[in-house]
This record gives sequence, C-alpha cells and structure tokens, in this order.
Amino acid sequence: NYQDKDFQKYLLHCGVKVKDIPDTKTFYFESEHELLMGFTKFIIDHDVDLIYSYNGDQFDWSYMFKRALFYKQNATRFRGFNYNKFCDMSRVKGFKCAIKANTFSPLLVSKMDIVTQLFEMANITFVPIAYLLSRGQQIKYPQLLDFASLYPSCMISWNLDYSTIVLDPKYDNLPGIEYSDVEWTEEDGVYKKYRYAQNVPSIVPELVANLLASRKQVKKMIKELVKYETDANGKQIRIVTDPFRYSVLTGREQALKVSANSAYGFLGAQRMPLPAIASSVTACGRKMIMQAKFFMEHDFVSVLQKRGITDVAKFQVIYGDTDSVFVAARGWNIEQVNKYLPMAEEYMNSHVFTRKSQAIEFEKTFVPFLILTKKRYAGQMYTPDDNVKSKLSYKGIALTRRNYCSFVKNVYKNILKAILNNRQDGVKLALKSLDSNLQIHSDGQFPMSDYIATVKLGASYANENLFQPKCYAKANNLKLDLYYYLNNQLKNPIMDIFRVIGKQAEQDANKIFERVT
Repeated sequence: NYQDKDFQKYLLHCGVKVKDIPDTKTFYFESEHELLMGFTKFIIDHDVDLIYSYNGDQFDWSYMFKRALFYKQNATRFRGFNYNKFCDMSRVKGFKCAIKANTFSPLLVSKMDIVTQLFEMANITFVPIAYLLSRGQQIKYPQLLDFASLYPSCMISWNLDYSTIVLDPKYDNLPGIEYSDVEWTEEDGVYKKYRYAQNVPSIVPELVANLLASRKQVKKMIKELVKYETDANGKQIRIVTDPFRYSVLTGREQALKVSANSAYGFLGAQRMPLPAIASSVTACGRKMIMQAKFFMEHDFVSVLQKRGITDVAKFQVIYGDTDSVFVAARGWNIEQVNKYLPMAEEYMNSHVFTRKSQAIEFEKTFVPFLILTKKRYAGQMYTPDDNVKSKLSYKGIALTRRNYCSFVKNVYKNILKAILNNRQDGVKLALKSLDSNLQIHSDGQFPMSDYIATVKLGASYANENLFQPKCYAKANNLKLDLYYYLNNQLKNPIMDIFRVIGKQAEQDANKIFERVT
C-alpha cells in the first residue's frame, strides 16, 4: 500500500554479487537476460497495480525496452493490458546510495498524496495519467474579499463562449435574442468591444457551471468528514472521521477547481485559440474588482448608516489581487470589523453582482498585514478563539520559493513572526532574531542540510567538469561558502521586509549584515 509508512525495499541486480544491504531484500541474477526475466516475474508475482519512478519515462523504460529487444524477449503477461514494454531497473551502479535515496520516493508520494490527486484529475478530465505527468492539464485591519472562482463565474455570467460571441454584424440584433457587450481599453489606449448572445445555450459556460456545482457538492462532503473536539487543555482538535475518503474527496475537489479555472486558459492556447474571449474574461473580472472597490470606498458607509450603524469606519482598498480585494477599515476595532464587514458581502451579492454565478465572499481578516510589492504579502490571520492558533498567510515571498534553502526560509519566517505577532516591539525583536541567526550561521553551526535548495541548472552547467561529486568535496575537505548564502540568498528578501517598515529599520538591518560579512 503506497500510503503505508513501512515500505519494503528490493534490489534486483546482476554482475558483481553484493553483500546484504540493511532493510533490503536482494535478488542476484547471473546475466542481464535473467535479470530482465526475473524483474518481469517479480512484477507479476506481486500483482503490482502502479509503478512510478524518477525520470522513468524519459530513460529507464526506453532503455529496458531496447535491452529486451536485444535479447529477443517477448514475455509480457501483465494483467489488464498487452504492451511489449519491460519494467524499471537501471544499471547496478552506486546501488547502495540509490536504495537509500529511493526510500524517499514513496514517502513523498504518500506525503503529497500524489496518486489520489492524479487519479481524480484523470477521472474528471478524461486524460490519461501519463499525460498529466508529461503534458500538464492545459492598524487597520485588512479584510480579504474574495470572488468565488472569478474567471469561471465571468464566463458563466456573461455567457462567454465560442458559440455566443458575435463576430459578424448581421447576427448582432436577431429577434428574441438578448445581447451583452464587454468593453475595455487596452494599455496602449486601443478601445475593444465584443458582443455576446445571452439567452442561448452555450458549451464552455455550461461545462464550467457543472464543474463548479460538482466542486461545491464535494466541498460539502469533505466538510461532513471533519469534526472538532476539545481536549483536556481546552484547545480545539480537528478530527477527520474517514481519512481515506477525505483524501479521495480532497483530490477530487482540487481536480475540479483546476479544471474549472483552466477553461479560461485554453481560450488563448494553441488548440482552440480565440483571444477575444480570453480578453473578455479578464475584462469582466477587472470590472467586478473595480465595482467592489467603488462600493467599499463610496457606498458602504451609506448602507451601514441606513441600517442604523452610525459608528462607521473609513474604508480604503489597499490592494487588489487577481480575484480578490483587500480592504482597510480605519476607525474600527477587530470586533466591529468581523461584525459589520459581512454586511458588505450580503449587500454586494444582492445589489451589485446580480448576474448568474457572480458572488463575493468575506474570507478572512489579517491582524496585522504586510505588503511588500504586488503579489507579495504576508499577514497574520485573525481568529476570535484563543484556543485556536492564528495562522500565518503569505503569497509570493521567500517562503513559497523552492530556490531558497531552509536556512533562508527559517530566518525569514522568524523575522516575519516577530514583526506580525508583536505590535509594540516587533521590529526590535526581528532585528535581534536576524543578528542571532547570522551569528550562528557565521559560526557554521547550522546543519549542512539547511543549505540545500532546489535550483534549475542553466546551460553553463552542461559541462560536468564544472562541479565535483560529493565524495571529492569530502576527500578534499571543501568548506561551505557561508558568505555566498548571506549575499546571494538571504540579504535581498530580508532587506525587502525592513525596507517596507521604514528607513531606520532598513539601516539597522543593513548594519547587521555589514558586521557579519
């Protein structure tokens, strides 16, 4: 079972016979021909349902197939299909290291729930799993007002489809047909306008509507599998009553979400491109965001006053994302924010966004909220329950980037927490945390594993002589370049934080870096 944490490791090899390897069952074969036949028998005897490997499709499968052809083997008897292709086993070279490293593959598959998500995506999109792997699937208290599936809802609301767009003027005023114009001005000043038939059947909007309806139903089923209990210390504990079903439904919900959102993407792709519709979708989304901004800054105060609420705040949209609006309520405390802001959601959904499928949601409150640049922010999500730990929410910063190592992420996260969790002396604590971590780093006390990052190698690394194997580094006692990590990985993202806070904080942080380097 791939979800088991107790995996059994096997090594099938030929050539030099090896000694026993801890926690590994070894099978020795006299020749490569016998090895191929033995591995085929191994797969049949174990009734394997699923085989996954690292880069297997790009190398191992084709290599094994060629070797099988060389020996003129034709022993394919796999249950369920008849395909002359032999299974994954590369040359026995460095097998001890491979056995150790490959232990992490099933653990990663289990941890990330890859198998379930792939099967659910394949079921929903009717795309083979192999295609999904190789081709893809085509203060102020800031509050987040989020549009529910903005682009899919735009396609449904305006009936934006290949079959409804009017490209010939003779069809733009047919009797019994309602029309809606989508208008916008490009950045270069060019005015655009496209007309769409409204009260007629369509293809993509109906498909997207079905996906969203299915997702809503699945989310309801997921919610029913979760319950909360209070432990002896009075803290809430989240319990999943059926973990396997929860895993399957979560994978299905994610597949439905991705499929619905990808409908916008293929309008500009190679297979069925019609950029006019894709541009219309983004124009409608932009219009909805601007409508929400105008309402919050100009109309919401009068709505509250008409309902007898006189102690109103001053509302300002401080940031707008692709499908969300961040609003600052100046003059309200946190209780007022959470009591009255849902009224904005209710009013906009009944009076502003009246088209089919349009909806805006009052999603969460940040206390506090830090904006670095566009699409890069972090905030502490507010929770009224003291027994529930508040959650750090962020987007686009170093914590989300794979090319930053754990050392950078840990230092970065500690600084963020110091600032966001301490209103009075957060900056002072953040500077102290930076100073302490840099000193530990300079003394070489962090483990080597903290400096490992996922980096895509450029063309200059094609020459294998440009880097040395780890055995060379160990034999020659090569040292880690600590200053490289300070200047090329850590300094820029950290200085971005202090730069936003203020000039003095930026200068103090810079002095700490200068002292260490």
